[in-house]
Amino acid sequence: MTILLIGNYRGDRQMSMLLFESLMLGSLRDSGLDVQSIRPSIVFGRFFCDYKVISKWASYVDKYVLFPVVLCLTLFFLRRKKSVFIHVCDHSNAIYLNGIGDVPHLVTCHDVMAIQSAMNGMAANKTGFLGKVLQRLILRGLRKARHIVCVSENTRKDLLRILGSSKCIEPTITMSLNFSYKRTELEIAHARLNETKYPIGEKVVLHVGDNSWYKNREGILLVCARLKSTLLEECPFFVFIGKHLEKKHLLLIDELEISDRVISLGQVTDELLEAAYSTADVFLFPSYYEGFGWPPIEAQACGCPVVASGGGSLGEVLGDSAMICDPQDIEQMADAVEEILSNEESKGAFIDKGYENVKRFDKKKMSDAYVEVYRSIWRDAV
Repeated sequence: MTILLIGNYRGDRQMSMLLFESLMLGSLRDSGLDVQSIRPSIVFGRFFCDYKVISKWASYVDKYVLFPVVLCLTLFFLRRKKSVFIHVCDHSNAIYLNGIGDVPHLVTCHDVMAIQSAMNGMAANKTGFLGKVLQRLILRGLRKARHIVCVSENTRKDLLRILGSSKCIEPTITMSLNFSYKRTELEIAHARLNETKYPIGEKVVLHVGDNSWYKNREGILLVCARLKSTLLEECPFFVFIGKHLEKKHLLLIDELEISDRVISLGQVTDELLEAAYSTADVFLFPSYYEGFGWPPIEAQACGCPVVASGGGSLGEVLGDSAMICDPQDIEQMADAVEEILSNEESKGAFIDKGYENVKRFDKKKMSDAYVEVYRSIWRDAV
């Protein structure tokens, strides 16, 4: 049997979903399975990448016109040689289930926030007409799915509320780390970071993520301003890794007069990220919602204490291994950061709890769980 993983369109730059596909591909091959991956290719999107509106429509052609044809042809040729099992790595690609016929399949659902926003509306994240149409099609695909695995119990509950039935929902399989993050010696970490703008030798509060509204980067900047007003020259540097800060963030930085304390490094390699986690004093992750949330456990694997919200699945993923705060309570978050910065005993306790928490997210444990679900579905299908 060949496991065919359906991955995401690279032009959408959904890094977490691309990483999950890569993680599944590697871990399943390590388990001895015959695994292949397929995703929409950037064809028309390549020619219009400098034109935002046209580029979006071009990507739709790549994803929803060209790729279904490629998928059907791939299945036709694969099934002439051996049996095929399809794993849709991201629920937003459940749309493709319409073209796979009777092929046994599984969908991994990471979160249903976009579907909820399209259905009910969110003041902080308004969904346009085209977005609502797309989310309806995704929901239709999920309703068509015979088997769905969620990455957290919180996501499972959210999905159950939308689908209204648990018949197609398999037991939850939590994700593992997508890289072998570990504590790096300071000398080595500093050597890696030496050519970046990372403030080596200074107190650092680190955030890793993008500029999605639910990541709450504005809240982080407000925490910085709060600490600058109380700690003055001893205020830590706030380092952002991932997408560079947007214009709205830069305007807020100027308004708060914290430009001397904020550094945006953009995307970095896994090795540089590991070094940043290993040298940071606090990892701050005040998301309003997360389907799972990789960065906090990556930080914990590198011995960095975490201050986070309990938004979405974060409370489930972190438990008591982090300081959990209300993402809208700037004073509470600032106090939590200051507590770790000033109290070595508290900092050490959360570092130890973090190391223990990370043990739950093992790659082999995750892949073994998926293999068992594959086998169960296959037995029922034949």
